[in-house]
Amino acid sequence: MSQSCETSSQSTVQYGPAPFHAEGKGDVILRSSNGVNYKVLRAILALASPVFDDMFEIPQGSNAPDSTEVPIIDVSESSQVLHSMLKLFYPTPIVTITGYPDAFGLIQAFDKYLIDVKGLYP
Repeated sequence: MSQSCETSSQSTVQYGPAPFHAEGKGDVILRSSNGVNYKVLRAILALASPVFDDMFEIPQGSNAPDSTEVPIIDVSESSQVLHSMLKLFYPTPIVTITGYPDAFGLIQAFDKYLIDVKGLYP
């Protein structure tokens, strides 16, 4: 799978491609195990996964309601697996899985986040 990452001009922080880039409309950042940030919408994650839904119900101590900082959640998935998973949640073109490691990583992530595959496609 070919995906390009962009580097924020503010520092050496890497972001995934649109719609998950630094200027995206997300209200939370998921950081992959290899350090790539994905700016995403909580509502989309919560609809796709009961694990994310429950996670967002937990009060975030350092991010008060008046804070302008976007919270960052570190996840154990690689950027390739995280990117594929997010593309399945968002209204974007179909994901192409290029090999067994990507497929296996995606299956593990779906299991971890309790994602119902039947609900992704009609």
